[in-house]
Amino acid sequence: MAKKDSRGTTYNDGYGYYGFGDIALEVARAAEETRPHEAIELYRQSAERLIALRDRKNYQAACKYLAKMRELYEKLGEHEAWKSYVTALREQNRNLRALKEELVKAGL
Repeated sequence: MAKKDSRGTTYNDGYGYYGFGDIALEVARAAEETRPHEAIELYRQSAERLIALRDRKNYQAACKYLAKMRELYEKLGEHEAWKSYVTALREQNRNLRALKEELVKAGL
């Protein structure tokens, strides 16, 4: 069933935020080679959902998905798309100090 988080992002309610039983993340992993843009979108939704939940542990988990997004963008040669996305993400969440710290720790 589709839901909206506090930012208005629509997502499908899965069985967990950490990959346990989350079908969307299994699909993203499977799609990385053959449909990388679709995988990027699924990772983006998962990361943004975790960020909306707040809490440092959620930010750390979100950074793992963001790192997968960066990796896929780099494989596609779309460095500017990644830079644009992560810049916008930082701007949208500029008041979340813990998120910014976790992004730095993850090298994002």
